[in-house]
Amino acid sequence: MKKTVIKGIAFVVIFVISLVVISMVANQGNGDMTAPMPAASLPTMAIVEDGQEINQMYGYTMQMDTADMRESITPIKTARQINAVVHGYGTEIAGVSYELRSIDGSRLIENTELTGTQEGDDLYLSFRLKDLMKEGEEYSLIFLVNLDESRQVRYYTRVIQADYYLTEKLDFVTSFSDATFDAEVFAEKGYAKKLETNSDGDNSSFAHVDIHCTSSQVTWGSLDVTRIEKPQIWVKEIAPQTASFVLNYPVSYTEGGSQVSASVTEYYRVRYTGDTMYLLDYERTATQYFMEKSSRFTESGLQLGITDKNVVMKESDGGNVFAFVQAGALYVYNSADNRLARLHSFRDEDNDDLRARYENHSYEVLQVDETGNVTFLVYGYMNRGRHEGECGVSVCYYSSTLNVTEEMVFIPYNKSAGLLKADLETLSYVNGKNDLYLMVDGNIWHIGLEDKSSEIVVSGISTAGCRVAENDSMLVWQKDLKDYGSTLEFMNLNSGKLTELKAGEGNFIQALGFM
Repeated sequence: MKKTVIKGIAFVVIFVISLVVISMVANQGNGDMTAPMPAASLPTMAIVEDGQEINQMYGYTMQMDTADMRESITPIKTARQINAVVHGYGTEIAGVSYELRSIDGSRLIENTELTGTQEGDDLYLSFRLKDLMKEGEEYSLIFLVNLDESRQVRYYTRVIQADYYLTEKLDFVTSFSDATFDAEVFAEKGYAKKLETNSDGDNSSFAHVDIHCTSSQVTWGSLDVTRIEKPQIWVKEIAPQTASFVLNYPVSYTEGGSQVSASVTEYYRVRYTGDTMYLLDYERTATQYFMEKSSRFTESGLQLGITDKNVVMKESDGGNVFAFVQAGALYVYNSADNRLARLHSFRDEDNDDLRARYENHSYEVLQVDETGNVTFLVYGYMNRGRHEGECGVSVCYYSSTLNVTEEMVFIPYNKSAGLLKADLETLSYVNGKNDLYLMVDGNIWHIGLEDKSSEIVVSGISTAGCRVAENDSMLVWQKDLKDYGSTLEFMNLNSGKLTELKAGEGNFIQALGFM
């Protein structure tokens, strides 16, 4: 087998199902009856550092828990000068102000109205924070953008008054990232020597590359990859010597004679000692956008291209229908009638800007039946649609007969999408009676998928004191709302029955887990 095939363009995930060749004719007569999702309407924001945009912010139409909004941090020097930009995307901006708060959001330090300079759809802001900050202490900075009399959008970031060599660290990260597209430049600048190449590195796939891979793997081997846009850059953490960065950008390349594109995310952790920059950690993931109207369908299976080998997928009991997630979109394929449907995606042919591509949401497929009906969750930040700018859980049902995706329940969540993901990974279970149970912010939600009802059946559960069975059908928690106490509460999610387990007088009881 040719080396090129091994190293680059044939990273294929093939679902072992019996497929016939699918052509574009397969979906003729299968008109899409789903109401179109409205285009994104909220502006985006970014901090401008030495002329470069960093710490991109996406707007929230609901008030979030400030303490949990830790997407980015910007160190500011003693002058406390901040430059920022609002990208309006054609939306008129009525006014902008900011709040500087303690890191937990409880204490308001200052709030000020801002004026800026309009350049086309973009509004540039330049202002100086008051002398009320303690050096070396983190604060929450919240921008409030008024779109009209009724709509106010919030943007969250963190700031710290300190000189942590942001410019030097940022220059290294962006230069390293640029050099990954040119092996000669990568070697000339000495970046290959900063890798820790060893046997721990997986050089078989471009889907995941890390600091232990070869320099050839980091520079995309023989695959001719082009970055389509400048990367979005987030400063995740920063200290006097160390810092962590995340970069995200789209790329394009040729595979099987077709031009395809993928979403790439890079993670860096660096240490700067004043004369030397050390690369402490590096990871890169790439996920190819699914080509719905190309020859991704073959006699042998469904090819997804460069992607994580652990594809999020669920199939029907009979194995004729399966739903899968690829690059921030959810699809279902029915082999019985050769039909593919895209059930949900914020990105499509007509909506492909930064707002549509922002991947701060996830999917979970709950049920797939033999007729192609799918029940699923969309959770995290909502880029577009009726909940644009909100964070939460959307419980959805796709009808294969009508080719319609319908939202059954939406549960708002005022903390970060990362914390929501951790909650749902703790508990997300559907029983045989179509009762859905979810853990959201310490509450156990019961959602009736038949009658579309929803209620909180238990509240105030501490995740530290909660244990869930391996198949999610049972859970137990400390009723005293402590790590240990006198009573445990046990819930069977198949029956919905609650049972108390008491330690007895003078004793304590603690949940360790299920066997």
